[in-house]
Amino acid sequence: MANLIQLSQIETNSQIGREAAALLLQHSPLLRFLNDHSAFELDAVDFDWYPADNDSNLAARARGGDYTAQDVAPGTRETGSQYFMGDSVHIDEADLRDWQLGLRDKDSHLYKKLQRRLRHFARAYDVKMFQGTGLTNILKGLILYFDGSTDIPGWPTGEKGVINAGSYDPAGGDSYDLTSIDNYEDFTENLMKWAGEVEGDKYMWVNNAMHARLTTIARNLHLLGSTVDKFGMPIATFANIPLVKMLDDSMPNTEDDDAVSAVETTTSIWVVSPGEQRFSFVTNSGLAWKDYDPDDKQSEGFTWEIRGAWKFEDQYAARRIRNIKVLSAS
Repeated sequence: MANLIQLSQIETNSQIGREAAALLLQHSPLLRFLNDHSAFELDAVDFDWYPADNDSNLAARARGGDYTAQDVAPGTRETGSQYFMGDSVHIDEADLRDWQLGLRDKDSHLYKKLQRRLRHFARAYDVKMFQGTGLTNILKGLILYFDGSTDIPGWPTGEKGVINAGSYDPAGGDSYDLTSIDNYEDFTENLMKWAGEVEGDKYMWVNNAMHARLTTIARNLHLLGSTVDKFGMPIATFANIPLVKMLDDSMPNTEDDDAVSAVETTTSIWVVSPGEQRFSFVTNSGLAWKDYDPDDKQSEGFTWEIRGAWKFEDQYAARRIRNIKVLSAS
């Protein structure tokens, strides 16, 4: 397991390339979380793994007796392939020369424009890591693995990793109504039960509205705490579980409820515990950055990409708690 910076391939003489990785981590909460928790895993473009065998045997023996040895062999091999997503730009030599000489603020303008493009890439990639379709070379996002109907690859048959909070709504609605203060205590009890399905150090991924609602609930029930990230920045905790804010575009408030004609008014909470032999983002590139000279243009180019894919090994490493209504209809 590693972080993004350790795995990145950046040309040593590329100043903007060295800054690009930091910009990605600054503007993608999901990449930043995976980086901080060393949840990137170095592996080949076409990778495979053997899921852990969850069968166990607790035996007993009499004095002078022995245990019956059981055969242990690899399970069914799972396979995966990394998706390639990036961007490429080129700058005419005339503009580049102005940049290098600092003439008429051209250096500032082009530098800021490239920074803005990288910020947009970071946010767009964050969204694909959650919502990507897996079609036409687009990264397959978490939401497709944890859709509530598909078995998670590498987990036991029948394990979907999804909890439908709407099934527990006190009023029997099509979603769990967290707009009502009357449901706060009931939801907290259920949330602690659902989060308990994830083992080890765990975190809750939430969007902005859910973060605000959970901190309000925690404050009312005296469950609100605080910790800090690796940079000393404060992070709110809900019953000692850190709340990690993700982008609203990545975790929207427009997921389907359970109505016959589904209404897009809900969101999810993700409870996760990434790490080795748990779940990770596989990559052989980190951020791959290149400065290049296009053969057919009087210009200099910059190209970058991230090659990666999700991998799941431990069925107790993640849960998506879906179908929670946190915003009232406008």
